[in-house]
Amino acid sequence: MNDSSAPRHDPFQDAHQRYLDSIRAQLAAVEPSATREGLALVFHVLLGLTVVLAPLALVLGIRRGRHRTQVRLVLERLDTAEEFAERAKVVLAYPLMVNSMLRSPGEAPATALVIISFDPYVAHDTMMRLAADLSAGGSPASNDNDRAFADALMSDEDFKAFRRRKIPASITGGPEVYACDLAVHPLLLRGRHVLDDWPFVPCAAEPGDSGRIAQIPFWVFEGCEPPASNLPEAEAAKIGLFLIHQLEELRARGG
Repeated sequence: MNDSSAPRHDPFQDAHQRYLDSIRAQLAAVEPSATREGLALVFHVLLGLTVVLAPLALVLGIRRGRHRTQVRLVLERLDTAEEFAERAKVVLAYPLMVNSMLRSPGEAPATALVIISFDPYVAHDTMMRLAADLSAGGSPASNDNDRAFADALMSDEDFKAFRRRKIPASITGGPEVYACDLAVHPLLLRGRHVLDDWPFVPCAAEPGDSGRIAQIPFWVFEGCEPPASNLPEAEAAKIGLFLIHQLEELRARGG
């Protein structure tokens, strides 16, 4: 006999564990005794962030120096990613606005405005319909306040690191839903862009009315192998682990 009072299994729980494991694997690979050659790829990716993420005005502030200092900086950033992952929940982010670069396959990171819910049982169709209504300035049944909220949300095209705005319950119909500014790397998306038949971005986000959010690789979310051409995807995954630290610095500067 089924026990209806038993807690339901969070469908994203396994994806969360895979995400946490991926960060811990990187931490285990970067030891103070590591060779300079072993760190070469990591620092090539890190130093490349200043160019790759130029649209976000992110500056690493990492300079070539002594080997021990380099390892410490890498470990600090991975520690930040691990601490974030432990607090976060896996969510699906549904785009309201995305940079046009994310609508076709590419390799350049860009920004997006998305909606998320921390309730894993909110239906996909509900989130898709809500995204469509907000993008259109509200549903036909919306009141003046709701239309004003949707208009203000969609007219603000500035990116602000980790900005989160709660959607009024009168718009969502009950579920708690948030609009979030998000940095998106296409190499971590299935097909390297936002697909019509896969119209969301897997993310990890800290629960609540405020908090950090970060994209996670689609293969970590799905529990499958990364693409066959996995070198650029692997580099992008490393970038993603360091991005949380850089966005915190950007937010501290008011960006």
